[in-house]
Amino acid sequence: MLSIAGTTIAITRGDSAYISLPILQADGRTPYEVQPGDVVALQVRTDVVTGSGSTEPELVINGRIIYQEGVPIWVLTPEDTTIPVGKYKWDVQITLANTEDVTTYNSGTFKIMSEVTLPSVQNG
Repeated sequence: MLSIAGTTIAITRGDSAYISLPILQADGRTPYEVQPGDVVALQVRTDVVTGSGSTEPELVINGRIIYQEGVPIWVLTPEDTTIPVGKYKWDVQITLANTEDVTTYNSGTFKIMSEVTLPSVQNG
């Protein structure tokens, strides 16, 4: 089961999903179409990176991004979501090819929920 409420994404452990992550231009209304050479990166970590010199939070998912009509789509596989049940932090950023500017354009909480049905059990 996939649930998205605001910037909180919740998914059942072991499930797959395709999550649209559209980018808006500075006016907050006009969609930005990802251009050749732009790089969209998404990571899920155990906590936010504070930069205070402490150890970086563990990277649990290095997101795979595909594009549909210039819109980034986060592809989650069962392997991605087979991590311990709990709450994590995610963000997505774009590095623009023409200026090398980097912008984090969305972030939030990523929840892995418990499962009941295991893939190895089939109805007979």
